Amino acid sequence: MQLLSYIGQRSGIFLIAGVFVAALLPEVSSVMRPALPFLVALILAVGFAQFDFKKASFELLKPRHFLRTLLIVIAGTLITAIIIRAFSQIVEIPSQYLLLITVFIAAPPLSSSISLSMLIGFDARLTLQVALLGMLLVPILGPLCFAIIGIEISVALWVMSLDIAMMIAGGFVMAILIQRFVGQDRIASNKDMFSGVAVLTMILFLFPLFDGVIDQIINAPWQAFYLLLLALLLNLGGHVFMRWVLRHKMPSDQADALGFMFGNRNVSIYLAVLPFNPLLSVFIAVAQIPIYITPAIFARRGSRT
Repeated sequence: MQLLSYIGQRSGIFLIAGVFVAALLPEVSSVMRPALPFLVALILAVGFAQFDFKKASFELLKPRHFLRTLLIVIAGTLITAIIIRAFSQIVEIPSQYLLLITVFIAAPPLSSSISLSMLIGFDARLTLQVALLGMLLVPILGPLCFAIIGIEISVALWVMSLDIAMMIAGGFVMAILIQRFVGQDRIASNKDMFSGVAVLTMILFLFPLFDGVIDQIINAPWQAFYLLLLALLLNLGGHVFMRWVLRHKMPSDQADALGFMFGNRNVSIYLAVLPFNPLLSVFIAVAQIPIYITPAIFARRGSRT
């Protein structure tokens, strides 16, 4: 228990260390690759289990909350996809890189964004509501983003929708089971401990993401470097830009939370549902770097929401 609390209190350091550990153990990554869909659902479950998402769901159903949250989710996906489509008509983007950008835009808010928001000190309630609606709608909005941008894939969009929906449903079922067997009061009174669980889950999740990636990086280091720059631009660049824009429209804690969610997306969902693509594998692996260094960069010391 004390060890988990210690890890939760020092999440930034452990998350960064986890990236290096996963990268240095390719044999473990190969063994764990089939477990990727389950781990996607598990991260979602750990995040939602720390909150009374039933209460959040009822709040979300209020017209004012629902319309605002729906607009946020649509702006972060469909409207952004329309902008990318228009931009790609002006500036020619290589198809393989356009696929990566589309995966980023079509991805829902990061499954662990709720836990990370608590660790960083952002508006966790707003994060919960946006993450909840974003996750529920991604089986619809995700494939729509692919269609809007014009990306052709060998998997039918309805099959992609079904696979994503199954992972999300699994996450919600596990979250309910965790709350029932552990108890929401115990979870609420041991936040550091459950933050530690969230950190360990995120580290475990890294292993299947790195399957075969190190060899690809060694064989094409410059390409991997360009993919890392793209990931940093989309994640940290999008995060900082959106929070700067939104701070003129809303309280800073809400603007920071929405900027964080715009930049940090669960791109790994598409690694679990799309056909194998070496470039996509490397991109999603290096995209974890800005995600995992976020707490160390943006944490508000001594502040927990």
